Amino acid sequence: MLLNPLPTNVPPLGFSAARHGTQSHTPASESTPRSSTSVNESALRHLLHTNYKISRKTTLSVVYQYPADSILEYPETGATSEEVVGHLFELGMDNWISPGRDFAYSRGEPRGNGKECVTNPLLVHSTTGEMVPCIVRHSTCQGVKICPFFDGDKEDMIHSSATREQLRNLMQHSREQQMEFSSPARDVFERTSAYLTAIRRVGCTSDANLGQDASESALAGFERIALRRGYPEMPNRCTGGLIFQWSFDGTPYIKCEHHSRFHNRDHFFDNTIGNGRFNVEYLEAVLTDDHEEVGRIELEAQLDGYGPRTSCHTIMNNTSQRLTCTWDHRDQENGSLKQPNLISMECRCTFREYEPLEDYRSSCPYILITSRGPHSHPIPLPQKTPRKVKLELESLFEKMEVELADLTPRKFLRHPIVQCYLSSRFPMLRNPMLSDLHISLSNRRLKHLKAQQDSSLEPEAHYIRAVIEIPFTELQFDEDDLTEDQPNEIALQPLKIAICMTLEGSRRFIKTQYLQSDIGFKRIVGFYEFEIASIDKYSNTSITFCRVYLNRQTADAHRLVLREINKILIADTGRGLKWRHLHGYDVDDYDGLILNWVVDQHRGQAKGIGLYLQDLAGSLAPKMDFHQPLRRIQDLSPYDHLRRFLTLCTTHFYRNIRKCAVSEEVRSIMRGLICVQHDDWDGALEQIRRSGGKAAQNWLSDKETSRFVFPAICWEKSYIPFDVWNARLRESNVVEVVHANVNMEGTQCTLVGGVYKGKHYDLLKQRSLIVSGQLFPKYMSH
Repeated sequence: MLLNPLPTNVPPLGFSAARHGTQSHTPASESTPRSSTSVNESALRHLLHTNYKISRKTTLSVVYQYPADSILEYPETGATSEEVVGHLFELGMDNWISPGRDFAYSRGEPRGNGKECVTNPLLVHSTTGEMVPCIVRHSTCQGVKICPFFDGDKEDMIHSSATREQLRNLMQHSREQQMEFSSPARDVFERTSAYLTAIRRVGCTSDANLGQDASESALAGFERIALRRGYPEMPNRCTGGLIFQWSFDGTPYIKCEHHSRFHNRDHFFDNTIGNGRFNVEYLEAVLTDDHEEVGRIELEAQLDGYGPRTSCHTIMNNTSQRLTCTWDHRDQENGSLKQPNLISMECRCTFREYEPLEDYRSSCPYILITSRGPHSHPIPLPQKTPRKVKLELESLFEKMEVELADLTPRKFLRHPIVQCYLSSRFPMLRNPMLSDLHISLSNRRLKHLKAQQDSSLEPEAHYIRAVIEIPFTELQFDEDDLTEDQPNEIALQPLKIAICMTLEGSRRFIKTQYLQSDIGFKRIVGFYEFEIASIDKYSNTSITFCRVYLNRQTADAHRLVLREINKILIADTGRGLKWRHLHGYDVDDYDGLILNWVVDQHRGQAKGIGLYLQDLAGSLAPKMDFHQPLRRIQDLSPYDHLRRFLTLCTTHFYRNIRKCAVSEEVRSIMRGLICVQHDDWDGALEQIRRSGGKAAQNWLSDKETSRFVFPAICWEKSYIPFDVWNARLRESNVVEVVHANVNMEGTQCTLVGGVYKGKHYDLLKQRSLIVSGQLFPKYMSH
């Protein structure tokens, strides 16, 4: 695959072509690549020769020529073990670096350099046409690393050509296959499996007690994995096993065998495993060596397409430092649960590189690389930074001089020199005018920028998707809005909304089942910033689907925002957001539907979501509710809709409890309201009201009058399916992170400046997800 090649003339190869009597194809329009490549690649390379003999033993089936500054990641090779393909690269004297360094294929032993100089008819003097002396290097493809439990058709992996488009299609196909088995139960099981892996690898981190002997671990069949990557083992570290037990009140916990509540309290102890986020049955079965129960649970998971007994698809480049598979597998020999060491998948494809001696490079500025035989492994990931990009980055570092010592990755990305470079390098990120960062707060100016965007850019490149202004007289208010301590909410000013999102953001949005949202106050002067985000579980990376700038936080404002976002999604993807309780076929239908939305306790935001769903339900065909069969979905109130998917961020909830001026005993009762089921809910509320004084009464009144808080913290008061309740994220950390990250681009910005900085951040994150965050980790996963 070629990246950013520059046009150039064909080298003077007429002497050698005539002498050997081969076919010569010089014009690019006459080239007909025999393999499947991308359109751009086939148009930019020249098919120079076919059946070209370079020595008594070697004939190149085809010879491709590449212009100066080309970057080739996947060189075509022979389709059989005897077929050889040649790649002729033009180089500049000021940048004489072997193009082979950009190959995505790892090259290594057997390798070496020829002891004597040789000549090659493709490398000739530009004036005389005489062959110039060259040095020859040979190397072998090192293949990839796979899991021992890998299950794939190795015949399908054999390839002689590849492009990033082919790789992307393979990754997308793999992702779609994984999504077929996606479910809340799988999310909980994989979270549990990851927890088991973590405690097995780390163990108890406390210091060993004096006289403590290393005893057998309660994790029978488990081995303490010592992958310290060169770091020495911590001295006097506890070697105690981890034990699963139940407390008298029925709370499960895991502890180090040397832990005691009276002494050694610093040893491992975790009593939070019973909060629903883990599969406690599986934890207990594994940690207590209940092989029968372990087998039952894992076989059920296997039938649903996940778990340690399913086949593995972990593949990593040979250069990866990872030694083990990322997933646990059940060893067939001894039945233990382990992360097996990756094994090498060898390849017999060989490379030869012909390079003119230094004295002849000016008269013959070319390097020939040949490749023989097909690759017998999957297409590797393009993880190498191209040499041209490295040189450009090095030049940027040199320009920063004294600032380099204190430079961090984020400071580097935000540095003016880098911004200038990115603006020239990537036109999509260029600001049309420098004064835009200092423009007034006028919404009219943003409308002008949107008009410029709509007229000058293709629809798929649009970012400012809607700019709306609604007069105050047309707005709706209710009691929930008036209780908010925000004077701007009742000011006599129009509602202003600007919705920013990309086409890629829309495509990701409609596939997400777990959402989070929050409003920021710091970044834009005079405007709030409403973000809807989630985490891409395949790359474990937070992603913002859209950011909305608005000057009100009322319920009606949020209802209008969601309505406009849905319109944009339909225009981008052909479908809007689908909700489990509205669009599902039955109560257990989860496929492609929104299952959970995590919010803080802002009343306007929550009710606005409910109002939007009430409007949406009214536009659908009459349908009976899954959870209350005697009611139609059209008859549900805004808060009835929220009970079916909305949950509160536990971090915010606990934080508010800490701020409440009540005793620790009352705080404990308050925290106990976050639960699956409560033994005495009404009694707990009464005890808070009676024992907590005025502060507790105000706290309780706030929760009761909000009408959505209690179902959002207690499962038995909601209509959220139990497996969804367990699989959801408890905290809104994801959206808090994306807010914090974009704030680092600058705060107290003007509206236009904030939009541009938000666009820069979103496109940067989007590209990083495409390149290394979403597709490639999926390629390396179970």
